[in-house]
Amino acid sequence: MIGWVFLTLFLGLIAGMLCRGIEIDTSNLSWMILCILTVVIGVKIGAENKKPDLKKWLSYIKTTVFTIIGSFIGTMSGGVAAAHILNMSMNKAMAVAGGFGWYSLSVIILNNLDGAHLGAVAFLSNILRELMIFVLIPLTAKLKCVEAGISSAGATSMDTALPLVLEYSGTDDATVSFLHGTVLTLVVPVLVPLMYNIF
Repeated sequence: MIGWVFLTLFLGLIAGMLCRGIEIDTSNLSWMILCILTVVIGVKIGAENKKPDLKKWLSYIKTTVFTIIGSFIGTMSGGVAAAHILNMSMNKAMAVAGGFGWYSLSVIILNNLDGAHLGAVAFLSNILRELMIFVLIPLTAKLKCVEAGISSAGATSMDTALPLVLEYSGTDDATVSFLHGTVLTLVVPVLVPLMYNIF
């Protein structure tokens, strides 16, 4: 799976170099592919959960709450550590961390709040977080603690990480992953400027 991801990335880089100078708007295409992927995964989850099971859904919600708490504590702790290690102002470090892996939105917000330099830091930080999940989710699934991988994925657990969770851990954890990512995706647009202005 990881090999295919890097192969497609490599092919994309080659295509990008060959198309240099040609203006191509890939944002709509990326969004359409992401929507199709989410629908396919939703169909798979729905097909395996044919009968409504209140007890199972309460279990999903409980696990989702714990993964969100874990994601928040881990991410914010990382922001505090980065501020001290990199001698960075606390508000900037916490705002970058508050992106929870959603690099496209956090870059725009931080570009507007502080400038291109912090936007670039946010991009690199959050893209590295997203790439890290391609190793973490298979590893945590193998160690029977995939919730740690879901927490690490942050907001990307509802899109990029979702196929990985589904493949390595099954539909129950994929449902938790989707719920976890959805909540964090809703939080990011509020949290990034809040962190920037509060510290």
